[in-house]
Amino acid sequence: MFFAACNILSHLGILEVVDFSDEGFYVPALLLVVFLMNVIGGRIMAAFTKSNHPNIQLFAPVFLLPLSMALIASVLFSFFYEAFGGEIENEIQAALAAAAGFITFIRLAGLKGWTAWKNPLLYNLHLGYAWIVTGFFLLSYSLYTDEIATSFPFHAFAVGAAGSLTLTLMIRAALGHSGYSVKNEPIFTILFWLVHLAALSRVFLSFMIEGPYSHILGMAGIFWFIAYALYLIKLTKILFSLRIMPIFK
Repeated sequence: MFFAACNILSHLGILEVVDFSDEGFYVPALLLVVFLMNVIGGRIMAAFTKSNHPNIQLFAPVFLLPLSMALIASVLFSFFYEAFGGEIENEIQAALAAAAGFITFIRLAGLKGWTAWKNPLLYNLHLGYAWIVTGFFLLSYSLYTDEIATSFPFHAFAVGAAGSLTLTLMIRAALGHSGYSVKNEPIFTILFWLVHLAALSRVFLSFMIEGPYSHILGMAGIFWFIAYALYLIKLTKILFSLRIMPIFK
């Protein structure tokens, strides 16, 4: 419903039916995706890490999840309020974003992703979540200093976090639900890092390298296209290969 509301309001803004900026509703919609990735991705990441490394002790106090949810929601609704013409001090939004970044960092560190460095299908979930942390710290820095555009943290959320988390889970689901073992292959490692290169290009190269921004966008787009093209090729092979699962033998 929230997505639908943001979509309708943005279109009404474009059509000038309402006196709202259409761009103002894109950010709350994106932050809702971040909210869901924090909840669902964080829980899946913890479960998979514990399953693969049952002997390690994860640091995951119960209060961290609802606290992270509350902070991300507060950032979301601050932008939603601004989309309707409200005014909130940048310093307040920056503080909320920094707090969200700090709590998500604590969650990430507590899940001990470094223990999964030999398993790309697992460590890429941790890297994807790390883009959420990066996005909130960049958002805080952008709001507080105005030295970087707010689009950079949004690229961290969309290209980095959403791109890598969804890709990893799609691969795991495609393998697991097609009768294959959920094991990494070299092609998966390649496409994971292509997505991260696309995110790094969009987020950091844009303000580290002087030059036409269109070239950076083009490079990031190429990385992204190749990554998902490789996924499509591999997925097609998986879906059209017959595997009899043991339970049906």
